[in-house]
Amino acid sequence: MGEPFSAAGSAVGIISLGLTVCGSIISYYQAYKGQDDEIFRITRRAKELHDTLALLQRQLQDHISLNPVIIDQIQVCLLSCKNSIADVDAIVKRFSKPQDDSKFISQVRRRKQKGLFPFKRDTLRDLNISLSLFQTNLSTAVQLLHM
Repeated sequence: MGEPFSAAGSAVGIISLGLTVCGSIISYYQAYKGQDDEIFRITRRAKELHDTLALLQRQLQDHISLNPVIIDQIQVCLLSCKNSIADVDAIVKRFSKPQDDSKFISQVRRRKQKGLFPFKRDTLRDLNISLSLFQTNLSTAVQLLHM
């Protein structure tokens, strides 16, 4: 059994990364939310994960007196989430580019991305699978928190 404070600190780091990745997905796909139901479902799932991670982060920071065994088990669940987060992060990095462009260049890039949308279906499927695995592991961590 690990140190409760270090386990909670590591869990908060994983949660923080998850919040960042989910926020990136939400930002990216909201621009296309009218294009397809699939994107809407992915955006909704990412938003739900983001909200759950934020809640879990607050709970872990506020309940330092949690049973160390429960904290260790939450840590295990979050470590399982880490792999899914890494998969999602790799997908996000493929479509995220620095946006230092002018407004005109940004609009041209956005239109180009919309035109390429049909070719990104495999990416969407991969993202949906990774988010689903992430959500499953996160649900277990949240259930443990309420024990």
